[in-house]
Amino acid sequence: MISSLNLRNSLIFFIPILTLNAWGLDELVKCPLESTKIEFISPVTQAKKEICGYQKDGATIKHGYESSFDKSGKIIKQTYYVHGVEGEFKPEIDKPSQGSHTAPGNPDDHSKVISSLKEMLSVFVLKGKSSGNGSFRVDKCDTNIMSWVQAAITRSPISKTYSFKEGCDVSGSFTAKFDEEFPVNLDLRNLGEYQQTEMKVKMDFVRASAIRYSFNVVKGKIISLQTTASAEFTADYAMDVHPLPLKIDYKSQKGKINISRIKDKDVKITHPLEYVGR
Repeated sequence: MISSLNLRNSLIFFIPILTLNAWGLDELVKCPLESTKIEFISPVTQAKKEICGYQKDGATIKHGYESSFDKSGKIIKQTYYVHGVEGEFKPEIDKPSQGSHTAPGNPDDHSKVISSLKEMLSVFVLKGKSSGNGSFRVDKCDTNIMSWVQAAITRSPISKTYSFKEGCDVSGSFTAKFDEEFPVNLDLRNLGEYQQTEMKVKMDFVRASAIRYSFNVVKGKIISLQTTASAEFTADYAMDVHPLPLKIDYKSQKGKINISRIKDKDVKITHPLEYVGR
């Protein structure tokens, strides 16, 4: 049976006091990437409840753990949900990570691919700035960042065209959709050995106290036209966006890159995907 929680009706029993993603170091169990953590305190008993969930059709669908606490803060009940369906409890443990590698070949090649992918994927990060120190830039590509937020709220497609100029090292057009995957094929410059990328991307915005923005590269390739350094990858990333005025909460970001092939060799590389705010 699918379980959902209508927050409007729940106000009779609980007061929501905090809505954020489970990212703090004081939390061992975190919500899945697409979920937001919602905390309630009963005005009568002062008992606390936390759920992981996301908004759909005006209701919050439980996805992740639901925890009930007594007055002392001790967990007295914990249930795990998968898209509204109660299932086996499978906590995800937060551990500091520098990434993992199982890959043949030159480690320097791996580092170059990781750095190039992080630079290139910054084109999807609202008001973002690459974490690298190279000459690749995308901060001047999009002059209307709020159009992304407006499109997400209305679940409308949004078309974007970027061209090479100062502060924009990608060129190409795509139409982003928030209900289905869409292709993104771009020409690149100032990115070392790489001149093109081909991706299938899925985006989402989940509304809570902030808007949880996320993108997933379901299938991606970064291409070198002169060498054999092309690589295949997937990626996911999420962060909180406050729309009025537009403010990015970079402390809330979570993401990773998974590389499956470099120079025609199968590899298994996972690396954190994070950016520094401007």
